[in-house]
Amino acid sequence: MVATLPHDLRDRAILLIGFAGDLRRSEIVNLDRYKEDTLDTGGWIDALEDGALITLRGKMGWREVEIGRGSSDQTCPLRNA
Repeated sequence: MVATLPHDLRDRAILLIGFAGDLRRSEIVNLDRYKEDTLDTGGWIDALEDGALITLRGKMGWREVEIGRGSSDQTCPLRNA
């Protein structure tokens, strides 16, 4: 699916982060890049050296999802973010 997308980094990043983090559609659309982006955030992404930490607000409260770097540039969710 990623191979069929044009080289639009935004679309690739959304698809790969959602897949790698096993995120629901509602969690993906509520993500902000930084914690301070909005007051009523649904979650945010913290870029780390070896991956990323996604903090999400769900029905049961806050949870964290770790995402590692991919084995290739084409499928790495962080390279495309």
